Amino acid sequence: MKKLIIPILLLFSSCDNSEELQAVKERHTKDSLDAIVPLTPEQIKLQDSMAQINYEKAQKQEIIAQKEHKKKLLVLDNELVADFKKRWNNLKVEHGQFLTYLDSIEGIYTRMEQIISQNNDELPKLKKLCTSFKQSQKHLNALTDYQKFGQLKDNDDLFIPCRVYLKANANDPESIDIIDQQVQGRNKNGWIVAMRFRGKNAFGGLVINSASFVLDWVDVNKEYVVTNSSLNDY
Repeated sequence: MKKLIIPILLLFSSCDNSEELQAVKERHTKDSLDAIVPLTPEQIKLQDSMAQINYEKAQKQEIIAQKEHKKKLLVLDNELVADFKKRWNNLKVEHGQFLTYLDSIEGIYTRMEQIISQNNDELPKLKKLCTSFKQSQKHLNALTDYQKFGQLKDNDDLFIPCRVYLKANANDPESIDIIDQQVQGRNKNGWIVAMRFRGKNAFGGLVINSASFVLDWVDVNKEYVVTNSSLNDY
């Protein structure tokens, strides 16, 4: 049987009081409920079965997607490891140029850590490589070299403390006049500087002499200090 459904707004507008309005609402609700046809047990079973099939299908798709994701990450991991190994091998550690090296290696570390973070820490080979760089003998040697020899901006970094030391130990500091000065290199003890100079000796005579100085880098103060010298009193 077809039921005639009168628009609710029209019915509501034709009601003169709240009781009639409530009655119309109740009749409309009853008509709506009567229109609902309950599912049979077979329909419910079929519905549950379809839901289970869809769930299992979604699970399989998720597993496939995860495998594809891991496969892509593995390829990416291997490619990145090869790339950063090449960068590391091409990075030269020049004696007395640790800060230059440090800038380069920090750039490599920072980029590696950014990529690892962007990929939710799912690049184990790259992460291991980053750690291995920091613990490598190459890095440790560069660090040890810097702690002993620092990084020269120019030779005055060595000449100035030698002059200060020379005048502090001279018989007449005001008479000291540097004739020549040279950086002769470095050994296990530090940087070696040779100087020729004139100055007054203990008897007031003006003499020419020479001395060598050994200097170490003091990282705390960011300066070179004379640790040994062949200097006698002048």
